[in-house]
Parts: sequence; structure tokens; C-alpha cells
Amino acid sequence: MKITKFLLCAVLMFSLIAGLVSAQEGKNEVAFSIPANSFCDASHKVQLSLNITNIGGNAADITLQLYNEEGAPISIKGDSHNGIKSNITLGDSTNIVPKKTVFYQVSFGQNYFSCEEMPYYGTLQVKDSSSKVIASGWISATNGNTPIIINSGLPITGSQGGNDVNGGEETTPPSDTNLVKPLDCNDPEKAILAFASSSYSQNFLPCKAFDGDIYTSWATKDYTTAGWLAVDFGEPTLVQEYEIAARTKDIDGTGSAPKTWTFEGSNDKINWTELDTQVDQKSWEFGEARSFLTKNKNSYRYYRINITKNNGLELYTAIGELRMF
Repeated sequence: MKITKFLLCAVLMFSLIAGLVSAQEGKNEVAFSIPANSFCDASHKVQLSLNITNIGGNAADITLQLYNEEGAPISIKGDSHNGIKSNITLGDSTNIVPKKTVFYQVSFGQNYFSCEEMPYYGTLQVKDSSSKVIASGWISATNGNTPIIINSGLPITGSQGGNDVNGGEETTPPSDTNLVKPLDCNDPEKAILAFASSSYSQNFLPCKAFDGDIYTSWATKDYTTAGWLAVDFGEPTLVQEYEIAARTKDIDGTGSAPKTWTFEGSNDKINWTELDTQVDQKSWEFGEARSFLTKNKNSYRYYRINITKNNGLELYTAIGELRMF
């Protein structure tokens, strides 16, 4: 009972992580808390995973640093999870090319790193005002998975004063933030805002593509590769750009990623207007995000991606995250 009560308190306290933003010397730094530290011991493993995606049009230089309970920086080399290798070195600058995702993953307890080295919080620093990244993560412990929400799921940009590659002229995308707020699949009222032509199972519901977690995904039903995935904004909303992230799981390779599709808008879920068409989008990497601009000038309540072909997997088609701007 004591453990159960502590688990409940931990989830309530840490499932939503507040971001602290401070800009200095042309850099933007976001701090975030890391939950579930107390569940680590010689018999129980705690696994930490963080992912950072460059959603801007220019290469981004980021620095990730994690700190222990006493506030001292840690310098543990990351390992791999589900075939995805860590490619971030703590405390060092990491360069991310546009639309790519980098990872840091590590385990503590049991036969892994000592629990005393567990991080309790971290900072993510983004250099240059032209850079824009999004970041999130999770902790897996005896209480299950707990999300790490960084900067409320909003993009992190370098502050003004960094190196301006555009000669002093700023470039402004259609929107700086994902218009689709993270959907909680455990909340029926939120989950139904995402809907699809079919779903593989309860673990691959439409809301999984809008939950802000790239380690979950939506997938079509078994042996069906064509299908659509949609979201309801509740009111007409202008969307001029959308972004698709491939699954991070390497179970079936990247053949499940969409290859040919149309992006469509509607105000009645019956009549759909094509806003963008993509053909032969291939060679996806695990967790890769690709953005597509539209010439849309009209507001629609519903938007969907209507997929006609994937990259070769016969079992299903899947999307890790679908974002709109």
C-alpha cells in the first residue's frame, strides 16, 4: 500500500513537467524535471529516453545536460533501445540537420548504471535564433511509463542575437507551434478528436499519432495499407503546413511509413478538399520527421492524411506523429 500511494503521488506530481525558459548570450535554455527516480534500486531498472527533433529549416546546434540529485552534471554515455542508438553526448554540442531526430537513452539499477547516478533534472540549450526544435521523453520504471514533457510540447528556438544566416532577415513559418494539442488516449473526450479509417489494435489508436510521444503510433488494421488519419479541431482552423514523423520501432522496418498520399481539409467530414499531394516519399529513417507546406488559405475544422501507398510493408501503414502548423 505504501508503494502504491507513492506511485500515485509520483505520477500526479510529475506527469506534467513545467518548462523554465531563459535566454542569454544568443542561446535559449529550457529546464525540465525527470520523474520516477525513487523507483531505482538493485532489483528494479529505471530507463530514461529523450528525443530532440529539428523542425526548422536550418541545422540546429543543441546541448543537452542532465544533473543528479545534488545538482552536479552527469556525463554518462547513452546506450541503445529497440535498435535506436544514442547519438547525443551530454554536455557537448550536437548538430541536428533539418527534420532529423537525435536520441539519448540510458538505464539505471539492476546491472546497469548505479541508481546514485540517476538524473533528477536536465537542461536543453538551443543556439542561434534561426533554429527550432521540439523535445520530449519518458521514464520507464515499476509504475510503468511516465512522460517527460519539455517546454509544454512547444518548439524551442534560439533567442535573438545568435548567428543570423539570413543576413539579418528573419524567416517566419506559417506557425511556430503545433496546432494539435497533445491528446490523452486515456481521456475519452480527448481521444475521439482523432479518428481514422481503421486501427490495428487498442495500442495503435488514432490518438497515438497526436499524443506528443514519438514512441507510440497509429497503424491501419492488419493487412491493410491504404487508409486515412484525421483530427477534429472543434472549429475551423487554418493549417498551412503539416509534418509526419515515422515510427521509431524497428520491428517491421520503415516499410510502414506513408509513400503516397493527399492532405485534405473538410468542414463536414463528408466533402474533402485536397490541399497537398505527395508521391514517392521513400527512404524514411526511424523517427524521422518530414514537413510539407501547402498553399491553403481556407480554414477547416477537420484535416486528414489520406494514404494510398506505403513503403512496401504488407501488414499495415503507420505514423508516429502527425503535426500541423
